Amino acid sequence: MASSGRLLQHRKAFSFVVALVVLVFLVAFKAAYPQYAEIISQPALSTMQKVWPRAEPKQKAFTILLENRQDEALPWNRAEIAALLSELGKYDPALVVLDIDLSQSDSSSPSQNPQLYKAYRGNTASVGLNTPLPDHDDILAETLRTIPTVLTQYSKPSPGGSTTYSAPLEKFSIYARAVARQPAFAIDNDGLFYSVSTQDPLFPSHGIVSTVISTLGNDDGRKLVPPLKEQPEEFFTETGKIILYRSEQFDHQVLSVRSASAATLVDSDLANALKGAVVFVGHQGHPTHIHALAVEQFLQSAFLEKPLWAERAELLITAALGLLVLMTAFSYGSFKGLVVFSGATLILTGWAAWEFASGPRIFDISYAAATAFLVFFIFTTIRIATNRRNKAKLSAAMAGFVAPRALSSIASKPEQLALEGQETEITALRAQIVGFDSLFETHSGTQLVSLCRILSNALSDEIQVNNGTVGFLNPKGLTAFWNAPQEEARHAAVACKTALELRRLIERYNARDMFHFKARGFEEQQLKIAITLASGEATVGNVGPRRRFQYAAVGPAPKQATKATDLCEVVRYPVLVTVKTKEEASEFAYLELYYGPETEKHQHYALIGDASMAFSESFLKLKRTHKQLLAALFETDAEAAEKLLEECKSVAGAELEEFYEALQEHVMALQENAENQAVAAE
Repeated sequence: MASSGRLLQHRKAFSFVVALVVLVFLVAFKAAYPQYAEIISQPALSTMQKVWPRAEPKQKAFTILLENRQDEALPWNRAEIAALLSELGKYDPALVVLDIDLSQSDSSSPSQNPQLYKAYRGNTASVGLNTPLPDHDDILAETLRTIPTVLTQYSKPSPGGSTTYSAPLEKFSIYARAVARQPAFAIDNDGLFYSVSTQDPLFPSHGIVSTVISTLGNDDGRKLVPPLKEQPEEFFTETGKIILYRSEQFDHQVLSVRSASAATLVDSDLANALKGAVVFVGHQGHPTHIHALAVEQFLQSAFLEKPLWAERAELLITAALGLLVLMTAFSYGSFKGLVVFSGATLILTGWAAWEFASGPRIFDISYAAATAFLVFFIFTTIRIATNRRNKAKLSAAMAGFVAPRALSSIASKPEQLALEGQETEITALRAQIVGFDSLFETHSGTQLVSLCRILSNALSDEIQVNNGTVGFLNPKGLTAFWNAPQEEARHAAVACKTALELRRLIERYNARDMFHFKARGFEEQQLKIAITLASGEATVGNVGPRRRFQYAAVGPAPKQATKATDLCEVVRYPVLVTVKTKEEASEFAYLELYYGPETEKHQHYALIGDASMAFSESFLKLKRTHKQLLAALFETDAEAAEKLLEECKSVAGAELEEFYEALQEHVMALQENAENQAVAAE
């Protein structure tokens, strides 16, 4: 514990360094891998799109999702899909896009499984041996001839780690307007980013966006000229993605159907909307509606702009915000660090919202906020984890110096307990037994040990009850001080109050024979202690060796309090204070001291009582008379001093009897000196 404060600072610095390393790594990660940083941006982008949606387009894209029919014997077959396309054809859509894998033959087709078909029909007599069975693939192919359609190639991972594509059957593709590729990584899970590529002239889009756009209004769908290169670069992210921008009604453009006849259930408004629209058809669970959303954006030329300045600003803000929060938490504490984080994040969020609403431009601070919070969390967590053990040690070490109720507050802010030494203003107390050495002549060592233990317990408890800190302990007494480590604004007044209570405490102990003098046959003996207070500068900290913790105060104030204890025997009064203590606790009752003609005035004062006594009529009278007495002594007016001394004795109580007996000796010495001078003059 000798270096506890320094250890706390080292652990705090360690937490800062670890959090700073994490911050540097996250900033570098965003700069090197922006595509992964985009994942953090998705919740914020989704929220902003709900608040400021895209305007409704003139030409819309609809999605028909084929529901999974697990409760029926057969899933969707090609004949049912063909029937659905025929129904959709009645509404005259501009294009139908099949997001369905057509690379294999339909295994449920009667031509592929005649026995199952006959069993399903339940009448084998009506199906002759030479009767041709229906082929679902042929039915779908005939339907594709009459409807403008785009088909899809699906990506499939190969054993070697490369990617292969499964093309639709030729019987389908010869009637389709075009075929587009759909890799598995074309769409993010929540559909906020859409991958786009124009590298392959035959399959120009990872999705179907450019294929659909280039085939609309183009009689020859094989001559594809991808228009995506004509779009400004600011509409794409660094990873070649467009940011999907939802309209307010887009979710209502997604329909789920259970059978081919369900398409006839659409109302007239929807039927009118399907005319000239692009319709996507896919199985439920596929991201078909995301393709539709991307196509609708290109048809409308409505994009979210991602300007270069925003990307650079996001990187700069990530570093600046994280460093600001970390420095604040390090310098001013975790709570203020959290306040700075919350305030800065709120301001940046408002800026980002304004850019989106007015642009729309993407300026996202999600990654910066997440990074700053993570850095703050790491710093705080490490500090809590590393300080927990030290707090327990600190509480155990300080247990004998402060009251138990103060331990929790001290342990909660261990960095404020500068054990290496902290200069501060305190009021120091010194209490010691008067005539301790004479006790060895009448008491055994065991009896003295018991007496010292009883006294130290009584004094320590009373001091700690009054928010004082017990310092050094020795057989003669102890030292204590106020305003460290617990802050005490009126430390001088609290110390004076405690000193008066200690005096009354010793009187009660003597009256009840708590020191066992009477029990041991010493009927007239009582324990006397000298209590002195001094306010001023001091240095507090751990002054003990490496294996023994000792919290104490050293400096001018403790030194003054220690030196004044011998003065208590001279003036025969148990509680003395210095001038500064008297000035800082002026509401208490004090009397000036007289040490002799060679001593300067007003070095110490006798603490007589509290504020109620200080303003009592009897004490005010005593104070005036006492002041006149001291003036007479300094002026060597023996006659006036004797008269004033008698007046003081008549007003003062029994508590000041010995105090005025000491002054009477000075008066008698003054009288004797005057008589000697008179004799010498004769």
